[in-house]
Amino acid sequence: MWSHIPRLTDSKSNTVLHPLTYHGKTYNTPAEISNVLAATYSEISSNSNYEPSFLHHKNEEEKTHSDISANYRSLPYNQPISGNEVRTAIQQCSQKAAPGIDLIMSVMFNHLHTNAL
Repeated sequence: MWSHIPRLTDSKSNTVLHPLTYHGKTYNTPAEISNVLAATYSEISSNSNYEPSFLHHKNEEEKTHSDISANYRSLPYNQPISGNEVRTAIQQCSQKAAPGIDLIMSVMFNHLHTNAL
Protein backbone atom coordinates (compact mmCIF):
# COMPACT_ATOMS: atom_id res chain seq x y z
CA MET A 1 0.00 0.00 0.00
CA TRP A 2 2.73 2.52 0.96
CA SER A 3 4.35 2.18 -2.44
CA HIS A 4 1.22 3.70 -3.98
CA ILE A 5 1.17 6.85 -1.83
CA PRO A 6 3.55 8.92 -4.03
CA ARG A 7 1.33 8.14 -7.00
CA LEU A 8 -1.59 9.92 -5.38
CA THR A 9 0.05 13.29 -6.03
CA ASP A 10 2.08 12.54 -9.16
CA SER A 11 -0.05 13.66 -12.12
CA LYS A 12 2.82 13.05 -14.60
CA SER A 13 3.21 9.41 -13.69
CA ASN A 14 2.58 6.79 -16.35
CA THR A 15 1.80 4.20 -13.72
CA VAL A 16 -1.71 3.02 -13.06
CA LEU A 17 -3.21 3.81 -9.68
CA HIS A 18 -4.99 0.75 -8.42
CA PRO A 19 -8.44 1.25 -6.95
CA LEU A 20 -8.93 0.92 -3.22
CA THR A 21 -11.80 -1.18 -1.92
CA TYR A 22 -12.85 -0.40 1.63
CA HIS A 23 -15.99 -1.64 3.37
CA GLY A 24 -17.30 -2.98 0.07
CA LYS A 25 -16.99 0.33 -1.79
CA THR A 26 -14.35 0.99 -4.46
CA TYR A 27 -12.48 4.31 -4.66
CA ASN A 28 -10.66 5.20 -7.87
CA THR A 29 -9.45 8.79 -7.82
CA PRO A 30 -6.46 10.04 -5.85
CA ALA A 31 -8.71 12.41 -3.88
CA GLU A 32 -11.11 9.61 -2.93
CA ILE A 33 -8.28 7.30 -1.90
CA SER A 34 -6.59 10.05 0.11
CA ASN A 35 -9.83 10.83 1.93
CA VAL A 36 -10.44 7.16 2.79
CA LEU A 37 -6.88 6.78 4.10
CA ALA A 38 -7.13 9.99 6.15
CA ALA A 39 -10.49 8.99 7.63
CA THR A 40 -9.18 5.50 8.45
CA TYR A 41 -6.05 6.82 10.18
CA SER A 42 -8.15 9.33 12.10
CA GLU A 43 -10.52 6.60 13.24
CA ILE A 44 -7.67 4.31 14.27
CA SER A 45 -6.02 6.98 16.41
CA SER A 46 -9.20 8.29 18.03
CA ASN A 47 -9.89 8.11 21.76
CA SER A 48 -12.57 5.48 21.16
CA ASN A 49 -9.80 2.90 20.74
CA TYR A 50 -8.36 3.37 24.23
CA GLU A 51 -9.30 1.39 27.31
CA PRO A 52 -11.22 3.58 29.82
CA SER A 53 -8.43 3.35 32.41
CA PHE A 54 -5.81 4.52 29.91
CA LEU A 55 -8.09 7.23 28.56
CA HIS A 56 -8.58 8.57 32.10
CA HIS A 57 -4.80 8.57 32.65
CA LYS A 58 -4.23 10.23 29.26
CA ASN A 59 -6.76 12.96 29.98
CA GLU A 60 -5.25 13.66 33.42
CA GLU A 61 -1.74 13.87 32.00
CA GLU A 62 -2.85 16.22 29.24
CA LYS A 63 -4.14 18.64 31.90
CA THR A 64 -0.65 18.88 33.42
CA HIS A 65 1.47 21.73 32.13
CA SER A 66 5.09 20.81 31.46
CA ASP A 67 7.75 23.44 31.13
CA ILE A 68 10.20 21.40 29.09
CA SER A 69 12.46 24.36 28.42
CA ALA A 70 13.41 24.59 32.12
CA ASN A 71 13.14 20.97 33.25
CA TYR A 72 15.06 19.24 30.48
CA ARG A 73 17.63 21.78 29.42
CA SER A 74 20.49 19.91 31.09
CA LEU A 75 19.77 16.52 29.50
CA PRO A 76 22.43 15.42 26.98
CA TYR A 77 20.01 15.17 24.04
CA ASN A 78 19.01 18.82 24.54
CA GLN A 79 22.57 20.11 24.24
CA PRO A 80 23.87 21.79 21.07
CA ILE A 81 25.17 19.39 18.43
CA SER A 82 28.96 19.33 18.30
CA GLY A 83 31.09 19.45 15.17
CA ASN A 84 32.33 15.95 15.95
CA GLU A 85 28.76 14.65 16.02
CA VAL A 86 28.09 16.23 12.62
CA ARG A 87 31.30 14.77 11.14
CA THR A 88 30.49 11.32 12.55
CA ALA A 89 26.97 11.45 11.10
CA ILE A 90 28.33 12.45 7.69
CA GLN A 91 30.86 9.59 7.76
CA GLN A 92 28.08 7.11 8.57
CA CYS A 93 25.88 8.20 5.65
CA SER A 94 25.62 5.82 2.73
CA GLN A 95 27.40 7.20 -0.31
CA LYS A 96 24.76 5.60 -2.53
CA ALA A 97 21.77 7.13 -0.73
CA ALA A 98 19.29 9.09 -2.77
CA PRO A 99 18.96 12.80 -1.99
CA GLY A 100 16.24 13.92 0.38
CA ILE A 101 13.56 16.50 -0.22
CA ASP A 102 16.25 19.22 -0.13
CA LEU A 103 17.96 17.45 -3.11
CA ILE A 104 21.30 17.38 -1.25
CA MET A 105 23.15 14.13 -1.82
CA SER A 106 25.03 12.68 1.14
CA VAL A 107 28.25 12.52 -0.89
CA MET A 108 28.16 16.34 -1.12
CA PHE A 109 28.72 16.63 2.64
CA ASN A 110 32.05 14.85 2.32
CA HIS A 111 33.36 17.74 0.23
CA LEU A 112 32.43 20.51 2.66
CA HIS A 113 35.23 22.60 4.09
CA THR A 114 35.78 21.89 7.80
CA ASN A 115 34.71 25.47 8.58
CA ALA A 116 31.29 24.71 7.06
CA LEU A 117 30.60 22.24 9.83
